[in-house]
Amino acid sequence: MQRKTDFASSDRLTMILDAVLSLIASKGLSETTYRNVSKLSGVPLGSMTYYFSSRDELIYAAFQQYAQRSLARMVLVTDNGSADLSESLSRLVTRESDAERREDRILLAELYVLSFRDKRYADLTRDWMQGAKRALQRAGVANARVVDAVQEGLTLQRCFAPEEVTEAVVLAAFRSVVETVPGHSQQHG
Repeated sequence: MQRKTDFASSDRLTMILDAVLSLIASKGLSETTYRNVSKLSGVPLGSMTYYFSSRDELIYAAFQQYAQRSLARMVLVTDNGSADLSESLSRLVTRESDAERREDRILLAELYVLSFRDKRYADLTRDWMQGAKRALQRAGVANARVVDAVQEGLTLQRCFAPEEVTEAVVLAAFRSVVETVPGHSQQHG
């Protein structure tokens, strides 16, 4: 568990966790060591254990940050009351630059693999999925779990077949799957 949570250390903590995520995405979990995180983050190696008592704790905290940021993007999209929800969800899948998309998708895949093997990560992933479901429900989506699953699937498939999973295909998929509760419409707000 994180040892230091005061405001003064939050910037340093963010730098550490960002470095962990960057290393996982670029080099894999096996290369995500205290030494490599220290080098990339600019935080002295001796200070690393001040924040995290183990490598496992460090990696878990980084994936917590990843899940929080990913959920925040979903909330931003679903709380945009003036936008067409299918268009907003489509942009969530297609908006990122190639570099951002690649890093995000690698992290997503790594989190899934860890979730299959470790209950803590499975719980983290379930909590993240529940948060996405709640965000979609607040936007009036009746079949929120289905829409979230479609979003995840389109996101991953777009990585491997972007020429097939085009922006038009993604938008059409959301238009066909998003069901709103009575009183809401695709154009929410």
